[in-house]
Amino acid sequence: MKINWKKFFTSLIFLIPLILVMDIIYDSVFKHLIWKEVFAADNLFFKILTAIVIAYFYATIDKTEKK
Repeated sequence: MKINWKKFFTSLIFLIPLILVMDIIYDSVFKHLIWKEVFAADNLFFKILTAIVIAYFYATIDKTEKK
């Protein structure tokens, strides 16, 4: 299982802002939005970790069928 590094970094660049925006929308709808908590180090750590895991699985998917 090889990692396609181009897909990995491209998806990572796409996913980090997407997860951040989704968290801001979630906080503003279901809780009171506090900007300090959105950009807190532990909160950002888990957002970036989530983006890395998703990008890893996306980059290792091989869509070609082997016969």
